[in-house]
Amino acid sequence: MSEFYDRISQMEPLLPSPMPERLKELAIELIRLSTQLGAMLPRITRLSVLELFR
Repeated sequence: MSEFYDRISQMEPLLPSPMPERLKELAIELIRLSTQLGAMLPRITRLSVLELFR
């Protein structure tokens, strides 16, 4: 790996910074709404949508 990194600082930050509270709220809302959408779709349509987003 020395061909990619020759200083430890090139790999920083090694830990992700804390997620802003607003971003957490938006992620939770997205999960909630996508669950509701999935529950409304017929099975075959839901499977097609899942494949589209993979």
